[in-house]
Amino acid sequence: MALSACDIVLYQAGADPHIDDPLGGFLTTEQMAERDAQVFKGLKDRGVPVAWVLAGGYQDPLSKVIDLHVNTMRAVMST
Repeated sequence: MALSACDIVLYQAGADPHIDDPLGGFLTTEQMAERDAQVFKGLKDRGVPVAWVLAGGYQDPLSKVIDLHVNTMRAVMST
């Protein structure tokens, strides 16, 4: 099924893939920002609505996780 046939996409924008996360550990902050930008732009370009949740993130201090989630908000606002 093509994305354009979807009524809505549910995107779980998890922070646990971040390189400093003890349960993740493979994407840099910049790569995570690019991930979100590609998801939101790709869906917008196809005219597919998206709903997302901010999930995961187990770093200390909590402010690191919050910063990653703020970056996700920036990505959606810039599309």
